[in-house]
Order: sequence, then structure tokens, then C-alpha cells
Amino acid sequence: MDTGNIINPNNQASSLAPINPVEPTNKTVNWHQRLKKFAPWIAVVLISLLLPLIGALLALFFIIYGTWKHKRPLYKLAAVAFIAAVIGLGSLYVYRTVRNDQILNYQYSKLDDYTLTSKLTGAKMTFQKPAEIKQTNLRLQEGSVLATLIHVNKKTKPESGVAYIYASSVQSALATSKEYVASVKEGLDNPTSKNRETMLTPIKQFIEGNTSKRYDIKITNVSAYTSDNIKNSAWRFDFTINNDKNINKISPVKGYVVLAIGERTFYYFMVTAPDYIWQPNEKIWQQVLASIKVDQ
Repeated sequence: MDTGNIINPNNQASSLAPINPVEPTNKTVNWHQRLKKFAPWIAVVLISLLLPLIGALLALFFIIYGTWKHKRPLYKLAAVAFIAAVIGLGSLYVYRTVRNDQILNYQYSKLDDYTLTSKLTGAKMTFQKPAEIKQTNLRLQEGSVLATLIHVNKKTKPESGVAYIYASSVQSALATSKEYVASVKEGLDNPTSKNRETMLTPIKQFIEGNTSKRYDIKITNVSAYTSDNIKNSAWRFDFTINNDKNINKISPVKGYVVLAIGERTFYYFMVTAPDYIWQPNEKIWQQVLASIKVDQ
């Protein structure tokens, strides 16, 4: 039998080449040495970027310790920690600013219809509003009604209001008095009228009653108001709301109030929002005002 191709188990080891362990190359050794050398620097940079306050404290520690031990290389480490902390703090600020813009800023596009109900006839008001602004309260009484509509931002903690609408109708015998309506017109159309402050008082009270008396509320402009739906006996009041020295700070607020006098009803309509919401939605507010319909 031909056994030339059979390997003798007893001689197998002698027929195989010896296996030598792989010696580390100079490149591998250098890489490990460099990693070990720069590990503290990498750790300091990462900590300072992610935790800027800790990074600033590390920088201060390295300066004090380096001065005490006369180790000047620690000054470089302190400089790296401080620069990384500044970069981390700046990045955090940018992130929060962008995040706040995404949460707080809002632009409206879609409008839907709203009808202000009343127990009495001749006191109906309808208007269009941004779909996000929804009724949160309705105070219905025998001769008046007040609806509160708010766009609630649920992304903030606590929840906050983005924009507000207040609509009210008040039936009064004064609305049927031609003399009284004429005095209202004279007081609001003439800036030097003796009746001006008297006629502005209900408007200020309407604004204060739906915001707060503690704020600095200013009516910045008064003008006669007409639209396709309202032909006469109506006025628009532009107003601002700012901080008072004695209360917590608020973002500046802007808004409009429309007063319209019907056959026997006074109609009040207010739309308001923080300035950063008000400005980009100026056209929407104009559309909302133009949509107001009352019984005249």
C-alpha cells in the first residue's frame, strides 16, 4: 500500500514550521504612547465641552496647582480647559436660543370661523381666527357675553399662551341714543376733545380686565375703523403692554381693540400677542379684524 501521502502523527510537529508570536511594530507602540500621553488632554476637553462650569473650575485648579508645584505645562492644560468651556457654553447658548425659537415662535396660516353667542337678539358677532386659537372660557350673562380664546403652547413648562382673543357684546340703552353715540364719535375722533379720556376709559378697562392692571398699558393710536362688514360707528385702538417696575418681567405685548356700536349693543374685540409673535403675523391680524361682523 502506498503510504507516501499519509502524515505520521508522531512526526507531524516536526514537519510543520514553528509559529512565532507577532512582535509589536514601532507604529503600534507609538500609537499607544501617544494615546496615553494625550488622554488627560482629551478628557479635559470633553469634560469642559459637555460641562462648561466644571471646565472653568478645572482651568482654575490647573493654574493654582501649576503655580504651587511650579509645573508650567499645567498652564497649557488650563488654557485648553478654559477655551473648551467657552466653546461649550457658547454652543449651549446657541442650542437654547434655537430651541426657544422653535418652541416660542409661531406663524399662523389657516383661519376658521367663530360665532359669539348671546342670550339676546341683535347682539351677534362673528369673525375668523387662527385655527390654533381656541375658546377656553365663555361668560354668558343676561345682557352681556365675554368669550376668551387662547392659543396654548403645550411645549413649554408650564404651558404658556401664544396669542389671545377676547370678544364681548354688551347691550345698553346708550347704544340707541344718537346723542351718546355722537359724543363717543366726537371724543374718539378729536384728540383734543374734553371727552376723550372719558371715552377711552371703557377701552382701558377692557384691556386691563383681560390682562392685568399691574402692567404698563398704553393706547398708542386711535382711529376710526371701517371694513367691508362694518361701515360706521367703529374705532380701532392700538396698544402696547410692557413691564412695571414692581412685578416680574414680561415680553413686550402688542394688540388691537375694536369698538363697534350696533343698533342696541356695544361690541368689543381684542387680539393680542407677545411682540415676537405679533410682528411675523401682522397680516393675519389684519385679516382677523377685517372678518369681524356685528349686528349694525
